[in-house]
Amino acid sequence: MPDKNGTSASESTKEQLTQDTAVDSKASAPSAQAAIKSADKAASNMPADKTSTADKQDAPASKKPAAPTKKAADKKPAAEKPNASKSASGAKSQTKKPTKTANTPDAKRAGKAAASAKAKQSKKAAEGANGINQGVRATAKYVRVAPRKARLVIDLIRNKPVEQATQVLQFSQRAVAVDVEKVLRSACANAFQNKGLRTEDLIVSQAYVDEGPTLKRIRPRAKGSASRINKRTSHITVVVAPRKEA
Repeated sequence: MPDKNGTSASESTKEQLTQDTAVDSKASAPSAQAAIKSADKAASNMPADKTSTADKQDAPASKKPAAPTKKAADKKPAAEKPNASKSASGAKSQTKKPTKTANTPDAKRAGKAAASAKAKQSKKAAEGANGINQGVRATAKYVRVAPRKARLVIDLIRNKPVEQATQVLQFSQRAVAVDVEKVLRSACANAFQNKGLRTEDLIVSQAYVDEGPTLKRIRPRAKGSASRINKRTSHITVVVAPRKEA
């Protein structure tokens, strides 16, 4: 229905609503400004927080590479220690090798051969200094006779001229005299062949018997027992020299 002023009810209501909204907007303006200020403050505070958090995040990130480097630095000596131990073990093995080779049978045999050679050289030097090794010798080894029996004949020709010693051996009744005479004749032949010495000028300067290996045999005896038989051997040596040197 139109009013007295000629305006309708809808228009009046519209005006009232616009007035109410204006009042509401005036009333809400301070609150909006306060909200804007608080938002600005929050926005101003946000970068600081972000930067702080970023710094906090960057700080661990920067520390993380340092930690592996320290670990690597700590691990390097540990890696080097086995090398040092390996080198030490290698040096020990190198030092021990000669001891192992020294204990081998071949090394022992070589050492014994060297020792026997040195002993022979020293013996020859001593004999040369004493004037013993001036004659010519001959040796018969592994003669099947006991050394005790051979010495009984050898003692008969020592320090006698070769001709006289030969006669003694020819008339001896012991079986070993044949072997001793062969050795004497061989020594005279060596003196004539090597040094040109005549048999008439020679004398038996040395004559000795060494014991050789023993052949062991067994003879059956009563009640199933057995007795040992020792078949001994001898090494007969005769040395002849000129009479003046003797």
